[in-house]
Amino acid sequence: MNTRHPFMRQVLRVRIDELRQLLGNAMIDVNLFSPFRGLVTAADGGTKIITKAGARHSLDPTLRKLARPRARVRITTISAGVSASALDFFATGDTAYAVYLEGSDLHVSAGLPIGALAETIAEQLAVDVTCAATVQTYEAFCVRLATTLWFGTGMSHLHAIPMKRAIDALALPNLLAYRGLDCDAARHGLDRVIGLGCVRQIKGQLSLEPDFRYWMNLLWSGHFLEMLYGGVCNGPEHPAESFVRLTFAGPAASRFLMTTANATASAQYGTADSQKIQFRHLSHGDATHLIQQLLASAC
Repeated sequence: MNTRHPFMRQVLRVRIDELRQLLGNAMIDVNLFSPFRGLVTAADGGTKIITKAGARHSLDPTLRKLARPRARVRITTISAGVSASALDFFATGDTAYAVYLEGSDLHVSAGLPIGALAETIAEQLAVDVTCAATVQTYEAFCVRLATTLWFGTGMSHLHAIPMKRAIDALALPNLLAYRGLDCDAARHGLDRVIGLGCVRQIKGQLSLEPDFRYWMNLLWSGHFLEMLYGGVCNGPEHPAESFVRLTFAGPAASRFLMTTANATASAQYGTADSQKIQFRHLSHGDATHLIQQLLASAC
């Protein structure tokens, strides 16, 4: 298995210049979600392959399928202090292929049944949900304020912050207000997060409530995984496309899904807080079901 991309199995490796020749020789058009999209140029009569003359090789059947996949899933992982790593899966019928570009070579995995792909992705998303709270919902305002005061100032999530220091920090441009908050607005904001049970105040010292602190610690870890799904259906004239984006935060063993929902809008405290944020750990069964639904939603 590829150590850089843990989703990869054995690979077919093709040089980009050779691939252009093979595609051009086969006279194949590509659709919106093909990994070959960057190798084409628009011309009268449709999308054409950029190619060189003299190609004499036949196009591998796998590459032929990848010219017109029905869906694409891009998985991007970000770890603190490490460059982001992205890997694409392309669904063709009931089979999926993992693809990534490295230098002048395109790497394509062996075919994987769609069901097995769902299981493979779920392994990267699921956690042992018996060891911690599984779901919680907070106002986006609370998450932004806590991020400004703790993460934004380099303060450990375990440490308390003096009230005066918190007010001074909120006076600077921050996630709540571009120009910062004045003293009264900062106090009202702090009262709000205290009242909502996210922050506690003891003798002028502010600290994160244990449950809220648990999620914030994972959110501020610098570890993220994003899934971007794109599905396509080829109509008689123009293809239709749809996208779904899923964002996970936290180290691999503690990942959680972040989703947002509209709440009552308020321009108080210098921001229009119209969202609530749900943090949710997924069991392996939940993660598998989620990915299966996603892959089944292609047109």
